[in-house]
Amino acid sequence: MDRRNLFQIVGATAAAGPVEAMQRALPYVPKFFNGDEAFLVERLADIIIPKDAKSGGAADAGVIKYIDLVVHYGEAGQQQAWRNAIAAVETDAKKRFGNGFRRISREQQEEILAAMARDEDQRTDVLGRFFVNLKRLTVEAYHCSSLHWKQNLGRGLSVARSEFPGCEHKSHA
Repeated sequence: MDRRNLFQIVGATAAAGPVEAMQRALPYVPKFFNGDEAFLVERLADIIIPKDAKSGGAADAGVIKYIDLVVHYGEAGQQQAWRNAIAAVETDAKKRFGNGFRRISREQQEEILAAMARDEDQRTDVLGRFFVNLKRLTVEAYHCSSLHWKQNLGRGLSVARSEFPGCEHKSHA
């Protein structure tokens, strides 16, 4: 890191707080996924939880960071299952649309995800199992994200209560 980057980080820290500044200043480098795999996982997660008028989606929340770390620190068999599933999604994209996942339209990507999600509770194939695992980790990551806490719960993460008053409903007294 050169001095110019260091001063940008220090300046951003003073303006926005240390965690948010570091997240903006330094792009995330996946620990397990390669670039194409990270794109595929992040895009599928963003289709599962898309951005809307009220809040950001899975990509905005940075769920790829959580998923990448969970898989990175997972068991070797689990890691191989993710690699196999990602390869299966790539194969499906090429079979259906004649191109890899990154090169097809978002609508086509949504179609692939919809097929993966179909009858999810009864699926035992690679794509069905992958969808269930991806959805679970996406929801976990989104729920734990600062974006979710700030936008959907209406408060910042640094809120600390000095006391916890009891319920004041007459039926609970």
